Amino acid sequence: GYAGMRLHDDGTAELEVKGMEAVRSDITPLARRFQRELLGRVFAGEDVGSLRTYCGRVAEQLAAGVLDDELVYTKALRRHAEDYEMETPAVRAARLLGWTDRRGRVSYVMTTHGAEPVEKRSAAVIDHVHYVDKQLLPIAQAVAEELGADARAWFGGGRQLELFG
Repeated sequence: GYAGMRLHDDGTAELEVKGMEAVRSDITPLARRFQRELLGRVFAGEDVGSLRTYCGRVAEQLAAGVLDDELVYTKALRRHAEDYEMETPAVRAARLLGWTDRRGRVSYVMTTHGAEPVEKRSAAVIDHVHYVDKQLLPIAQAVAEELGADARAWFGGGRQLELFG
């Protein structure tokens, strides 16, 4: 995949992302938005310190629950939920919904008790650490490596968040 700025004849520019996380079906709306925003900042010439500040701010908002509406995974099950041998998060969520001889799209969030369907949530809290580790950090690390930096420090905003306990 690649990302770049497309320059138009009228002098405007727009971010173009092909084949990266922003187009994958197994990431959340937050990760899509985060990747586009982070890349946009890189192409605008922001320095590593500014990128670190942005990532720290996103991590703080995530930990505070402000971004919870953007944490929903959506996955299509092509077979009946009971036909899967491995219990992936999407299969687990479908089974919690009672799907046995059904297939289709299931929406779920990752909680401290594992994947839970959006339509049938328990009292378990959203696992914000999962979203940093599995969604945001890989995106930031790919950018950071190109800049000779390490993105793991970017999500603390200069201090350790509870996310990295």
